[in-house]
Amino acid sequence: CGAWRGIHYRTFAFHEDARSPDGAFEIEAVRDLGRLAARIHEVGSQGSCRHRRRIELPSFGVGNLASLRASGLLPPTHADPYRRHVEALVEAGRLLLEGAELVRIHGDLGVWNLLDTDRGRVVLDFDDMARAPPAFELGGLHFGIHRGGRKASDDPDLHEEVLAGVVGGYREGRPLDERWRAQTIGLGALRWVWFDAWNASRWHEEPFRKQRRAWQE
Repeated sequence: CGAWRGIHYRTFAFHEDARSPDGAFEIEAVRDLGRLAARIHEVGSQGSCRHRRRIELPSFGVGNLASLRASGLLPPTHADPYRRHVEALVEAGRLLLEGAELVRIHGDLGVWNLLDTDRGRVVLDFDDMARAPPAFELGGLHFGIHRGGRKASDDPDLHEEVLAGVVGGYREGRPLDERWRAQTIGLGALRWVWFDAWNASRWHEEPFRKQRRAWQE
């Protein structure tokens, strides 16, 4: 453990046998991913993170929309439709998130942040750790998972199978809000608003300039 210019850090032992999972998860591996998320969230529910962002409607929806509009980077022809869509998402989400549990989550949990070793699975990169409804994390776990040439991010049937497996595994470890399905859809859409606002905040960096085309599409 240590600190550098006010940034606290901790180093861990290097795993020479570590390997990244390839994402070709069968159903039991998918359920294991849900169990892993449940363990992380159970630990996360036992503390706070006052210096980390809270993923909730006032900031995650309205706040990010305001930041994005203030940047002036949205194409004029798309600014008003974009605003209306985000405001509709926020309004619809109020009932879905009313009274929802907020716990510390990984924030970017997926196969790209996992390593398998002979001693078990290691989770990497808690840089995006936040306080959020568990459904926010679960709704993104299908990214990177594939089977037989099909991607869960593109194939609706495989997506549904993966999501059901993740939730089934999760519920073996801890309870989940019965509104989880609608929450994953709404929060997943607002995730892109946050992503756009984040890109806008780093517009001076060359790779992020390419996002203008993505907004227009």
